[in-house]
Order: sequence, then C-alpha cells, then structure tokens
Amino acid sequence: MTDQSNGGTSENEPLRPPPPPAPPAPSDQPATGSSSTWYENVGIIVVALLCCWPLGLVLVWLNKKWDNKTKWLITGLLIGFAVIVGIIGAISGGTSSNSIDSSKASSSASVTTARVTTTFTAAPTTTAAPTTTQPPVTKPPSAPAPSVAPAPQAPSESTSQKNARKTAADYLRSSSFSRSGLIEQLKYEGFSDADATYGTDANNVDWNDQAAKTAAAYLRSSSFSRSGLIEQLKYEGFSQSQAEYGVSTTGL
Repeated sequence: MTDQSNGGTSENEPLRPPPPPAPPAPSDQPATGSSSTWYENVGIIVVALLCCWPLGLVLVWLNKKWDNKTKWLITGLLIGFAVIVGIIGAISGGTSSNSIDSSKASSSASVTTARVTTTFTAAPTTTAAPTTTQPPVTKPPSAPAPSVAPAPQAPSESTSQKNARKTAADYLRSSSFSRSGLIEQLKYEGFSDADATYGTDANNVDWNDQAAKTAAAYLRSSSFSRSGLIEQLKYEGFSQSQAEYGVSTTGL
C-alpha cells in the first residue's frame, strides 16, 4: 500500500458518489397549467359589465378567484343601478309622453282652426246678377210698438211671514176657517196683523170650500135650519155668498 503525499487518497479508501446537481433557479414565468382562463380576466369582466351587464354578471359568478362576498357586492350594486336607471327612465318617459300628447293636442287644435278658417275664407264668390231699377215704394210709417212694463218682482218673504204662512197651513190641515177667523187665530198665536194677513192669503185658500167644511162640521154636532146655519157661518167670519154656498152643499 502506498500513500500519496500531496493530499491524494489511498488506494484502499472507497470512492464517494458525486454531489447531486443544484436545482434550477426559479423562473418569473408562471406555470402554464396555473394560467387563468379568459372569463376570469378582470378587464374582460369590467368591459362586459359596462357593455352588457347581464353577461358581466355571469362572468363575475364564474370567476373562482373572487369570494362570494365580493360577488354579492357587485351583484347588489348592479341591481341597484338597474333599479335607479329604470325609475329615471319611467319618469322621463312619462314627461316626454305628456309633452308629446300636449304637442299633438296643440297641433290638432291648430289643424282644426286652419280647417275652419279655410272653410270660411275659401268660399267661392259668385257674380251678382244685374239689378233692375224700380221706382221706390213708400211705406206708411209704422206705429211704435207699445212699451211693456216689466212685471213687478215679488217681494222677498221675511222670516215672520214665512212662519205665519206655515202656521196657517197647519191650521187648515186640521180644521176649517174663514179668512177673518184664520187671521184672528194667527194674531192669537202672536203674529202681527200684517204677518197674519200675509200668512192667510199666501196659502191661496178656497173660502167657499172652507164654508162647506164648516157647515158640515156644525151639522155633525148639532141641527140647524138653513137660515140658522147661514147666520152661524156669517158669525164665523164667512161672507153672505160664502155662507150660502157652504149651506147649499149640505142639502139644506
């Protein structure tokens, strides 16, 4: 066995395996298998959202790099934007339709006016026939028409007159009266002589009929001769003719 003096190995020393090769330096290029697909590109998604937001919304949910919170946030913003745009469009559409309707109405009115104007102004003119000269005819002067006086207006009814009229009507519905007897009854109720007279005459009473009713009422309670019943009716305030008419209706 011989030794090598200059740091060599002995012949009996076993050989060592060579060291493994060094790993390659990391490259800046991403692996081909880990590259993102086209629909996960942020630029494409933004363009799709601006041009066609339904397509962009689909691409948002297909993107696996974004979490669900981000996707829901983008979806909510798009829905809110769509609602606002729809409201603005509806308001502007209603305003434009109203303006269109008003413009149509004004145009139709102007067309109608133009038609009416044309109808009246475009009438054809006819040539007047030649006139023959005739001697003037003198007419007798007409008598002036008699002037008609306006009918007097009925005076307005006062409150006391109205109450007197209603009270007289109530009495006439329950009993029969002469004119003077009804006036005295109204004066007994507190009405003035003028109001009692107005209330009696305002009912337009048939005093002959009242005399007949009074005569029949007397005969239902007592017996009378013809002359005695006439005197009784005159005592009630009926006139001679009214008393005679009332008694004659009873058969006396």
